[in-house]
Amino acid sequence: MVEFFLSLAISVALIALSGVLAFRTRVLESYSTPLSLMATAACFALIHGEQLGHAWAPLFVIFVVGLVLTAVRVSSQSVGASFVVHAFYNATLFVTIFVGTNGFRNFDKIG
Repeated sequence: MVEFFLSLAISVALIALSGVLAFRTRVLESYSTPLSLMATAACFALIHGEQLGHAWAPLFVIFVVGLVLTAVRVSSQSVGASFVVHAFYNATLFVTIFVGTNGFRNFDKIG
């Protein structure tokens, strides 16, 4: 069971990192910074659209998160920095939901 979750975590990390490297780096090199910020944030929101049921409010939040992650990438000149910020954002969501649902036992408390 531990091997499964470790493998899953590594796979997700590699997918996310490759996406960041391939797309964001290319867009940031090709276009102006404001346009790049908006384009990558929009794509980031669209990528997460399915898991959010294409609801506007959560997509807007994810769009803002995409802006922050891209701004971190631009200001630090490091994909690693935005990757770490993204990981901490996800960890914060995970811990908040875990605590708020009493260990994922009471999902009716969400919302």
